[in-house]
Amino acid sequence: MLRLLKIIICLLILPACTLAQHPNTFFTKVEAVELKAGITKYPLLTKSYNEIKLQVDQWLDKDVDVPLPKDPAGGYTHEKHKANYMLMFNSGILYNITGDKNMQHW
Repeated sequence: MLRLLKIIICLLILPACTLAQHPNTFFTKVEAVELKAGITKYPLLTKSYNEIKLQVDQWLDKDVDVPLPKDPAGGYTHEKHKANYMLMFNSGILYNITGDKNMQHW
């Protein structure tokens, strides 16, 4: 009985601990600051950042095609959905690093 009570308490407390942290999907706020600093220090990180930024910037003022899924894996709609996901994911990374509000509207 005591063991069950301890488990229940842990299950109630742990989610509250995670809610107190900065919302993140890939890295924390501290890691975003470190990453931003690393972009100026490390050439490979700079190159990766510039590639992602170029890809996302190309789509900022355009409509994104979201086709109705009808193809199996490897078909046009499947590949387009994967590309759209990467675009949204990379936009989120850029938003966390730069704070650029344009990146959050995906």
